[in-house]
Amino acid sequence: MGWGIKKVCNAIIKRKNWLRSTYIIPMEEKMDPNETETQTIAETENYIVWLAKEPDGENTYHIEVNNVTLHFFGEEWKEFLDLMAKVKK
Repeated sequence: MGWGIKKVCNAIIKRKNWLRSTYIIPMEEKMDPNETETQTIAETENYIVWLAKEPDGENTYHIEVNNVTLHFFGEEWKEFLDLMAKVKK
């Protein structure tokens, strides 16, 4: 089985957490202010939706479907959620 995006992301997160726990410096001091903070919103075996908090304060949303990733800015994300709510009806 190949390295899917989920496995790659998990490996990066594990490595990052290991590095943080190895040093005694508080996490807040280790974070680079120019680093993008990411957060998983939802995921299944084949799909993942995640949020990226960009250094400039902009939030971007991402949907990974197999080998395709859709990227949305905040207003686009709201419109997409409205569209999905209509599909659900």
